Amino acid sequence: MNSNEIESNVKRIFENFSKEEFPFDLLLAYGISKTSITRLKKGDFNLSKTKGEILYKKKIFFKEEATGSLLSSIDCIAKDESVIKHKPRFTIVTDFKTLVAKDLKLGKNLDIPINDLPKYYVFFSPLAGSEVYHSANDNEADRNAAYKMADFI
Repeated sequence: MNSNEIESNVKRIFENFSKEEFPFDLLLAYGISKTSITRLKKGDFNLSKTKGEILYKKKIFFKEEATGSLLSSIDCIAKDESVIKHKPRFTIVTDFKTLVAKDLKLGKNLDIPINDLPKYYVFFSPLAGSEVYHSANDNEADRNAAYKMADFI
């Protein structure tokens, strides 16, 4: 799946936005199979037994949280041993106005209005198997050229 496909998939999430389906639509946008999503919805793949939470091993931990406590909640989740032992790549907390996410492998954070997610689709690209390149010499021109080259793939 290339970056253009992912970007258009993420945009489609907001055409028929559903709070209940959002975490599943997000995973589908990054190429997670419909079979896996169905099993996640049924609870087979959901390692969290708490209502309103999704813990998908080596992928994501998702939780809906009250407005105002998103940042403190994501910090607590990132240190929670019951979550970390399943090695999710991303923790995502939202009140469906704001989305706060943390890449647990790279230690990067994302704090955006949820409607801006299509602009930041690259943040979750490891879900599709494509790592974000981080250079020690981070030059904007090099970065832009790399994004253009990715469009050809």
